[in-house]
Amino acid sequence: MMKFDLQTIIVCLGLQSASASICIGDNASPNWYGSVAYPPYFTRDSPEKCPQKYGLSRCEQSAVMKDGSPNFAKDNTGAEVCQPNVDCYPTKQNCNDTLVCSDLVNLKQELKKGGHNIVCRHEKTYWQQNTGEIMNCHIEGNCLDSEVKPTQRQLQPHGWKSSKTFAKSFHEMGIPIGQTFSSPFSRCAQHAELFSNDPNEERLELLYMSAWKEVLKMNNITDISKPNAIKWQAYNLRNFAGKRPMPGKNNIMVTHGFNIKLALGTAVDEGYCMVLKPDESGPSLAESIGSLTVANQVFTFDKDSFPVNAIARMSPESAVHMQTCDDVRNDSINNQDVDNVLAAYDINHDMKITKDEFISARGSLGNTEDAFDFIQSVFIQPEILGKSREAQSESLSAIELGQFFHLNWGWPPGL
Repeated sequence: MMKFDLQTIIVCLGLQSASASICIGDNASPNWYGSVAYPPYFTRDSPEKCPQKYGLSRCEQSAVMKDGSPNFAKDNTGAEVCQPNVDCYPTKQNCNDTLVCSDLVNLKQELKKGGHNIVCRHEKTYWQQNTGEIMNCHIEGNCLDSEVKPTQRQLQPHGWKSSKTFAKSFHEMGIPIGQTFSSPFSRCAQHAELFSNDPNEERLELLYMSAWKEVLKMNNITDISKPNAIKWQAYNLRNFAGKRPMPGKNNIMVTHGFNIKLALGTAVDEGYCMVLKPDESGPSLAESIGSLTVANQVFTFDKDSFPVNAIARMSPESAVHMQTCDDVRNDSINNQDVDNVLAAYDINHDMKITKDEFISARGSLGNTEDAFDFIQSVFIQPEILGKSREAQSESLSAIELGQFFHLNWGWPPGL
């Protein structure tokens, strides 16, 4: 598990040197295997750059070389790297999901207790509308005008369906939602509104970094430079995400991919959410960081904002899988019949079977340990999606009940 602090912001934005970073490496470093388009999946057996308590999804930024070649430079670890917008173009943020029921039911129990900020990138959109948004409000600096919002990128049907399903699963599982906040962009506000019957609050802290002219104007930053707006919004999101929800509640914050990547140091695809938990055990950001200068203005971190623990990165499908796993677990707990095979093997109902549980359930039958080893070798294949077996040494001592693998193939047809 990691904590996001100012070092993440500093390293991601290149503001100054730092001796360490929670997110290791350049967030725009590529995941690239070909000279055209973007990779459908990645299978490198490498550590997660931004590890969380529950390793549900791995996401990386892909890129294409400007000259169309597959010839990326390599760093001292052998990883492919490039300089964004210098010799390559950043493209899709690709995610592979390797979810298991034991993680999902434990995460559900944590969410039921509250105390988390769930920071999401808006759901899937019509990317055909992206050029119109860029050429219109990004250039004109009027993205917040109500008559301009319909010209921005909008949620598409799959995005609507996916966000509704995610929010519905939260409600049906009784995960308590406090307040919902969003960027003023329609695709974020409409997504956030699904989580609560109470009104969503649009916050400038979550405003798209690409609306940089408006960020500078609203904050009276006189040095008209896009990097100044990016810095300001990165600080804004980091400050906002560090504030604890009301006791027993979780807050929803729906913003944009660039904001999440540059404030928190982790790339996420559309519809993915970072589950963050503010940690009040140490100094606040006001005490540990204080203020940072952006051109002629000073950004001051708040006394009630704290470092955050990264708990999980949730895919759009993860809430439904969480609900399925929890339903199976509850059925097993409530069904004590002798023919309840799951309860006989998963004695403590944690949705995984240890070797001791397996041996206990099989009694004096021969070849029990060999049978366990064989089943385990078949059921546990995290390396299919690049999830390191070595990094999963703890889970390898048990048979996971319920695994959900998903390859993110990029933009579905027709988006």
